[in-house]
Formats: sequence, structure tokens, C-alpha cells
Amino acid sequence: MSENTTQPAPLCAKCGKELSLSETTFLLDSDDENVEERVCEECSQSVQDEYHEQTTDINYIGAILGGLVGAAIGVAVWYLVAIMFDLTIGIIAIGVGFLVAQGAMFASGNKRGMSLQIISLLITAAALFIAEYLVGVYFINQFFTELLGSSPEFVWIPIGEFIELMVLGMREEFDFIAVVIWGIGLYTAFVTPKAKKLTAK
Repeated sequence: MSENTTQPAPLCAKCGKELSLSETTFLLDSDDENVEERVCEECSQSVQDEYHEQTTDINYIGAILGGLVGAAIGVAVWYLVAIMFDLTIGIIAIGVGFLVAQGAMFASGNKRGMSLQIISLLITAAALFIAEYLVGVYFINQFFTELLGSSPEFVWIPIGEFIELMVLGMREEFDFIAVVIWGIGLYTAFVTPKAKKLTAK
């Protein structure tokens, strides 16, 4: 006796009705690529209205503050890892981008859209530079401590001079992996708050 292998009909993620193969359905925009949910044509308009609402009446002050909080957390983690383990882990840059984007979205009222993408991108870029500056200054001070055999007064390097040192270091030994990781971090910050959309299937 053969087993019945008929697959159950898919259900509308909104109203729960069965979706037939002949009708037009719409694929929900999910943050999880492994999750595929569909809605019927009748429910598609309400979902589209929800998606549109996420891009309107944005609390920009909240978005900036939320992004800054996420950036502060990410930079703090990066710096603490550097001073505790005496090394830098560039992959944390990806986490910084994610934290900034999530903070901006949450504090703006769970909003999305191009304006939040730009805010997240700019804050992440600033956060990554600040993290590099803090960690770089720490290791420079560590170098002089080992060189002199004592702990001199902590020295803060002017931003302009630090940028010159970064450019000089890139010229002498280009760190392709670091640049790629920075790029992924910035990309993560930019795409995470992207506005959702329905896709007809």
C-alpha cells in the first residue's frame, strides 16, 4: 500500500485560508531568508499598508539616539576585547553595523526606509572610525610602555595625526580583509532598516 504524499495546501499567513495554485499570492518580506510566508490577494493590501506605515512618521531624533546607543555598545565591546585579549577582531565591525541599525529602528518606533538606512550607515561609519582610533591609541601607548619599560602618562593622539598614520599603514601594508569586513559592517547597517515589500508569486 503506497503512502499518501500529498502536500497540504499552503495557508495565508494573514487570514489562514488555503491558497490555491491558480490564484495570485504575495510573498512576505521576512528578515529570515529561510522563512517563506505568503498572503492571499485579499490580505495583500492590508500588509502593504503595514509596510507603508513603517516608512512614515519616523522619529528621527529617536532613530539617531538609538543608533548612537547601538554604536556605543559596539565600540565598547570592540575596545574591551582589544585591551583584555591584546588583539583586534575586525569582525566586530559587522556587529557594530547590526547594533546601530537595530537601535535606530527600535528607537524610531520600529520604522524602516531609506532615511533610516542613511542614518545607520553614517553612524556606523563614525563608530568604526572611533573604535579604530581608541584601539589604535591604546596599542600605541602600549608600545611606548614596553619601549620605556614603565607606564608613561596616557597620550591621546590628535585625530589628524591618527588619520595620517592610518593612511601610511595602508600604503605600507594594505589589509584587504579589514577593508572587506568594514564594508560588510557598513552594508549590514545600510540594508537592515530597508523598507519591506510584497512580491507577487
